Amino acid sequence: MNVNLLNGMAYENGTFNLQGGTDEQSGELKLQEDIKFLLTQEKGKFYPDPEFGSELQKYLFEPMTPTLGKQIQTEIYTLMEKYYPQITLVGVDVNMEPESHIIYVDIRYLYSDASQNISSINLTLFNKVDK
Repeated sequence: MNVNLLNGMAYENGTFNLQGGTDEQSGELKLQEDIKFLLTQEKGKFYPDPEFGSELQKYLFEPMTPTLGKQIQTEIYTLMEKYYPQITLVGVDVNMEPESHIIYVDIRYLYSDASQNISSINLTLFNKVDK
């Protein structure tokens, strides 16, 4: 897969790509790195684009219910449609373990190339407040 990269901006340990992440990877690895950066970057904290990032952090302190799973799925679908329209989401699964306060997110997608291989990204969110 060939992923077109934008020019980056300098930071202390390398170069940020304006789509997120660093310019140290290429192809599928770069795409996955950029998607993870988008989903884990708090919305409003990325200088070049104040709308860039997700609001997943706000869900970390909510009760683990089916509604929470749907909210996480909606957030991911919305962000991917906005920032990566060339990607077709095959599915976003949210699995919660209330006893251990962990949320597992599995994102499966197709990139619009000829291979039609399904790729996946896994995120682990910790839903716990230490007292």
